[in-house]
Amino acid sequence: MTGTTSTTISFQWTEVENATSYKIYDGRGGYLESSNDAVATMEGLAPGTSYSYTVTAVNPAGKGVESGKSRVIHATTTAK
Repeated sequence: MTGTTSTTISFQWTEVENATSYKIYDGRGGYLESSNDAVATMEGLAPGTSYSYTVTAVNPAGKGVESGKSRVIHATTTAK
């Protein structure tokens, strides 16, 4: 994780060789967004709240082929 504010959480991960993009999921497995870089900032979050995320890498081996999910990234926004 790279930082938090009362409404944002920023995190990064190790780039995967040959990955064309990354998909970010919430702690329940729901898709949130994709990123072309190994970094993301979640915005519009509630202050003082815990969140969890996982990331998959998408590779060029086939359209939309994803890696397994990363370990869970846990973070808490700061209190307002």
